Amino acid sequence: MRVDVQRYDRYDRANRQVLDESTSARALGGSLYLGLMFGLRDNLRLGGGFGWGGALEVDPDQGDTVGLGQLLLLDVRLDILLPVKHGISVLLTPRVGASIIAPGEDLRQLINQSRGQGFNTWRGPRLGILAGADAGVRWEAASWFALRGTLGYAWSWSPLLRSSASSEFAKSERDRTLTTHRLRIAIGAEVTF
Repeated sequence: MRVDVQRYDRYDRANRQVLDESTSARALGGSLYLGLMFGLRDNLRLGGGFGWGGALEVDPDQGDTVGLGQLLLLDVRLDILLPVKHGISVLLTPRVGASIIAPGEDLRQLINQSRGQGFNTWRGPRLGILAGADAGVRWEAASWFALRGTLGYAWSWSPLLRSSASSEFAKSERDRTLTTHRLRIAIGAEVTF
């Protein structure tokens, strides 16, 4: 489960005039994550994984919901295990990675509209950055199986649209970015090969 606190910055510029329709929002959602970790030492593992966060939306307190598309996450993480007693460890996990938004809904419509109006706009996925950490408990139920529960925080920044168009009379720019502060509660299972 995740709780997102979002800042959606929307700027349209034409010559010296700037239209700022930026907004803040909160969202509740879920995600699935699959990772692969390699043991460096007894209590230290390095790895990474892929996550799917489902449909990403910005739902401001006042205003219409803006659908951005599908949220995908790629990260590299370090698991630090601090043994408490046999089979139970405190788990600390710093991570960095990429936040990827596959454009859909309103974002795809804005991209197509911008291209139709002569703006230089790329249609592909929007790549952002993320950094965060998790802390929790890991219980080794068997030599090959463990359960874990964590509470985590991640910051991400994603440039959604940065395009421009110009003519003899005017220069226009469209700029959209999403900054997210994400709190998450995760439960998971580990299988050792």
